[in-house]
Amino acid sequence: MPFRFEHLRLFSTSGPIWVLYLTLLASSLSFAMGIRPKLSGTVATLLNVLFVARNPGATWGWGMMIQPFMFYTIFAASDKQWSVTGWWRTYRGKPRDPTQWTCPAWPQRLFQIHVTCVFLVLWSRFDEQSWLAGQALPFVLTNRDWGRFDFDFSPYFGVLEVASVAALALECAAPIALWIRPIGKFWALALIGLFATLVVTSSVGWWDFMMMFVLAVFLPTEWLARFLAFADAPTRPAESSSDVTCDGPTD
Repeated sequence: MPFRFEHLRLFSTSGPIWVLYLTLLASSLSFAMGIRPKLSGTVATLLNVLFVARNPGATWGWGMMIQPFMFYTIFAASDKQWSVTGWWRTYRGKPRDPTQWTCPAWPQRLFQIHVTCVFLVLWSRFDEQSWLAGQALPFVLTNRDWGRFDFDFSPYFGVLEVASVAALALECAAPIALWIRPIGKFWALALIGLFATLVVTSSVGWWDFMMMFVLAVFLPTEWLARFLAFADAPTRPAESSSDVTCDGPTD
């Protein structure tokens, strides 16, 4: 299957590839730390596109999925809060404007809609008997490629089948439950716990880590502010309907 953006094949030696790869790592780290996030995020996203196209099988799918997520985050990103730059300003005694806690609403909404669509795709599992019978989790745990532990799970297949069906229900109900205000934040927490459990019990690259973090867009701002204690979040609401408080790690 042909892939686009295979421009790295134009280099006949490995030297330029290593330079670009180190640039990818540096820009990704800068983006995560909130140092010039729009510039560093754009560089990291473009280089990620090139390297995934060079070897798409190496990422187990998450390398492609993370590209639009980075795109949304770039447009909502700010170095004013939850960043090394913001921390340095505070350390030097510069006051923070409460409006610095706001970000454009549309990237966050696109992010939430995209995450919803990810879970909508899972509705196709209702056509697969193995999922309905609860055989998915036992299969993963006993698979030599995915299972993390060399352990005989066969005596516990009954419990694992119940857990597998429960996980299926949790994920397939997510497109609706995440948008119901009273329960959405708790549903997001439950999904984060599910993916955290998969990180411990299986090995599927960075997919589960990515899903844990993208679900943060459904968590309340005050929860994230408590988690990141150094963030001095204002209590006043957004100034207008075009701005919303950043319900996620947008720095």
